[in-house]
Amino acid sequence: MVRAAINPSEELAYCEFKTELYQSEMTGLENLMDQWVGMNDESGFARAQIAQIRSQINLVRAAIGFWRGEASFWRQEIAENKNAVKEGNKLATATG
Repeated sequence: MVRAAINPSEELAYCEFKTELYQSEMTGLENLMDQWVGMNDESGFARAQIAQIRSQINLVRAAIGFWRGEASFWRQEIAENKNAVKEGNKLATATG
C-alpha cells in the first residue's frame, strides 16, 4: 500500500480555511443572538431559541479552537522542516 506524502503547507492552508469558515459562522450566530436578545421577548419560544443559539455558539467556539490548534501544529512542522533544510545546507557546504 502506497501512502501519499503529507504536505504541511497544504494542511496549514486547510486548517486556516476551516478556522475562517467557523469564524464566519460564529459571526452569523452572534448576530442572530443579538437579534433574539434585542427583541426582549420573554416567551418560552424565545428562551428556547436563545438557548439553542448559545449551544451552537459553544460548538463553533470549540471547532475554532480545534482548527487553530491544528494550524499551530502545522506551522510548527513547517518551521521545523525549514530549520532542518537550513542545517542540511550548512552541513553540505561545510563538507563540500
